[in-house]
Amino acid sequence: MTEATPPIDRDAEMLARLAELDMAAAEHVHAKLMAASDTDEIADLGRSYQRVSRSLRQTLALKAKLARDQAIAASEAALRRVMDSSPVQDFATDDTAMALLDAVERIVEAGCAGDEKRKARVLARFDEEMDDWVCEDDFAEVDLDAHVRRACAVLELPEELATRWRTLPRPTFSPDPATNEPADHDVAAESPPPRSSSG
Repeated sequence: MTEATPPIDRDAEMLARLAELDMAAAEHVHAKLMAASDTDEIADLGRSYQRVSRSLRQTLALKAKLARDQAIAASEAALRRVMDSSPVQDFATDDTAMALLDAVERIVEAGCAGDEKRKARVLARFDEEMDDWVCEDDFAEVDLDAHVRRACAVLELPEELATRWRTLPRPTFSPDPATNEPADHDVAAESPPPRSSSG
């Protein structure tokens, strides 16, 4: 029996096409810029090249953000499926799973900073691992830090991040559990200074 073809993500398809068009435009303008000799023409083409280059960068950034958001949504959906499908799973297992997900997301954000594709791959790999881990009889009884070290080893992330994950910033997409707030988190330090009433 032939497997059904997965649905095409129209947003991703359009962004990919737009990136191709932006790149073609940038190459076209760049070729004209390099061939120009008139000072005014060079200035005009330089501005045009700057605009199409900026458009290309913005399109690529949106494309990366869409891929990241989809990976995050898949990660959270997979975790919910695991939790909902296990009738014997108790609150302790749920709490451990959410705390571990919080820790791993912080570590992935720090360990893969600037590499959105790697973040998506690592989070997808962690989803697969979590499917098995939460089914282990002693999952909720194992120390959270031991789970975090195990995750770092499996995901090939720096072990030193496992020792200080509580101090790492939580990604903007991360769930916000009531527990495991960083010990040295200083809310006051992040607050903007009061605006002066003078002037």
